Amino acid sequence: MSTLVDASKQDGATADAQWFRTLFTASPDPAWIIEERRFVECNDAALRTLGYANREEFLNAHPSQLSPSHQPDSEDSFAKAERMMSIAQEQGQHRFEWVHRRADGSDFFAEVTLSNLMFHGREVIYCVWRDITERKETEARLRLASSIMESTSEGVMVTDEHGMIIAVNPAFTQITGYRGVEAIGNKPNLLRSDHHGPTFYAEMWKTLLATGHWEGEIWNRHKNGTAFLELLTINRILARDGIPTCYASVFRDITALHRANERFQYLAFHDALTGLPNRALFHDRLLHAIERSRRVEQQLAVIFIDLDGFKEVNDTCGHDIGDLLLREIAQRIRNRVRRATDTVARLGGDEFLVLMEDLKGPNHCEELASELITDISRPLKLRKHVVSVGASVGLARYPEDSTDALELMKCADIAMYAAKADGKNRHRRFKPAMLKA
Repeated sequence: MSTLVDASKQDGATADAQWFRTLFTASPDPAWIIEERRFVECNDAALRTLGYANREEFLNAHPSQLSPSHQPDSEDSFAKAERMMSIAQEQGQHRFEWVHRRADGSDFFAEVTLSNLMFHGREVIYCVWRDITERKETEARLRLASSIMESTSEGVMVTDEHGMIIAVNPAFTQITGYRGVEAIGNKPNLLRSDHHGPTFYAEMWKTLLATGHWEGEIWNRHKNGTAFLELLTINRILARDGIPTCYASVFRDITALHRANERFQYLAFHDALTGLPNRALFHDRLLHAIERSRRVEQQLAVIFIDLDGFKEVNDTCGHDIGDLLLREIAQRIRNRVRRATDTVARLGGDEFLVLMEDLKGPNHCEELASELITDISRPLKLRKHVVSVGASVGLARYPEDSTDALELMKCADIAMYAAKADGKNRHRRFKPAMLKA
């Protein structure tokens, strides 16, 4: 009986060995047998992964001999391999990350599992590992993206495919005033201002869904209620590496730039001292007024005003008083004209222009000129000074005097000089004879 039992045990051991050999050889993952700290066997998957032609090239080698001299944590590969195998022998199994080196000298990351086994009365370590280089590269990219997201000065907001906010960065909080815990779980309309109507947002999402991208300027609202202008870019990120489809919004506050640009545009067409339109804007409005008058067959007039006595005030009282005087005169002219239809401009120095549209009668511009002279001539108290100036005024009408904008301004200018030559503080209507004079 004992002989039969011993024979059956032997047959069973042989069957187990054959079964293990079949699994070992067929495994798609690289597998090794380590005995006494040396590789004594490997499967074909290990050969393919490492790029060796046959086992004899590395059998009986220490695991560290198939690795760079040091691991990414700077620990010596030999010392670390010894430590990892000791842990596996003590605990029965141990899993860790390791950098292997291929036959061509290139390195790759592997996740290694060491299992301590008794095989036919011999203590061996069964080693299985898989290449995780792609996973490590993905993790590195994610860490880099996270680092950039945390450190960038641009606000970042990530929403899921249903439009719920799932992540924001510190710059988002700095720009919007909302902390992450206040924003996450809400929708982006948390920031919506009243500057855009439903059509704007509908078109935005139509473009985003069709192309996966939208870029433009949008007014949003800070937590404190103030509106700010942002330059916004939204990109749809398709599902990948286990991450579902989401939308990444990157934005920066350009309110200050917008206001500076508005100021620049304003100064390009307005006088910095008085805030009145300058020559360029006046000429543009005159062109439009002439075109409109041509269509509706109405007359218009250009009034050219030059202050009399301004240089004396400037020289006697100083340029600061002169500037105050110009501002006050500009306001008096503004107050006299019709705000809805007339335009007042400052050409520079002490010269002003008035564009009168929709003249009410043949003497409408002359009546206004007389009123302007009266208003301008009233004494002014500026700080400790009481000053007074006069005004010489020239008039030109469309279409009688000219149908060209520049020529019409020139005619009014010539008429102003005629008024000045006649004794100042009066107005004159342009006449062709003035060209000869």
